[in-house]
Amino acid sequence: MEKIAILILAHKSILQVGRFIDQFQDDLFDIYIHFDKKFEFSSGELKLLNKRNVVILPDSQRILTNWGDITLVLATIQLLKASAKSNYFFYVLCSGQDLLIKKSTDLYQTLSENRNANFNTLMPSSKLFNKRNQVPYFQCMRASKGSAYFLRNIWKYLTGGRKHTFPFLISRFYKEHAFRFGYQWFAYNREAVTYILDYLHSHPEFLNFFKNKLVPDECFFQTLLWTNPKFKDSFLPGITYAVFPPKKSSSPKVFTETDFGELMSCGKFIARKFDIDVDQNIIEKVIMATKP
Repeated sequence: MEKIAILILAHKSILQVGRFIDQFQDDLFDIYIHFDKKFEFSSGELKLLNKRNVVILPDSQRILTNWGDITLVLATIQLLKASAKSNYFFYVLCSGQDLLIKKSTDLYQTLSENRNANFNTLMPSSKLFNKRNQVPYFQCMRASKGSAYFLRNIWKYLTGGRKHTFPFLISRFYKEHAFRFGYQWFAYNREAVTYILDYLHSHPEFLNFFKNKLVPDECFFQTLLWTNPKFKDSFLPGITYAVFPPKKSSSPKVFTETDFGELMSCGKFIARKFDIDVDQNIIEKVIMATKP
């Protein structure tokens, strides 16, 4: 039977990652895990993930990731390269703090019935988003909070404003390309993933452009597919549910037991984020509700 690849970007709690991967029926799904290079763990801890359908990327393929820069894209590319060696019909990108909120067989059936689709919630274009790609952002500006936030906003005003950039600062590459933004988490079909990897192999300048841009994980893959007529109309809303606090935080809300009803009725297949150190009860409750 054809299988689906689940790609996990993890940076903490092997125990919680293990609870997540246990939700997937192993004859339908293979799991590929990238552990952030700054996350330290022992070989003994990894035994919790020792399953026949689990592949853990070796140290040589691990990336030290940071919010807001190209490292999250590079880690995702590593997962795509590793999994694309096998012939899966879908590739689903997840966080290590995700959980299935429907049965894995339901996810498998939905993707199987929509093989020509690519699931990724796209965002309306805006001048605020465009600013991310119009100027370079130094590393000290690429963090979700702290001094980086203030440095980033000062830089935006110095270069023309939060929603405007002085024309002489905008590169030719930017002017010659259209960009599309969307959520980081996706479910892309085999044809789309093959196209992405082939394009990056033959067009290294595309990756180079994003190396000093802001939050490229919300633009990089989305642009690659959307600007190709073959995939432009293939997008359907993403399969992952997340809630962002009213103050437009860059980090989603951590679900607790009080959110159980909302999670079960939201209509999505995966939710993020959960934290075993904040509320273990919601994790166990969701897992019990989604057992085969």
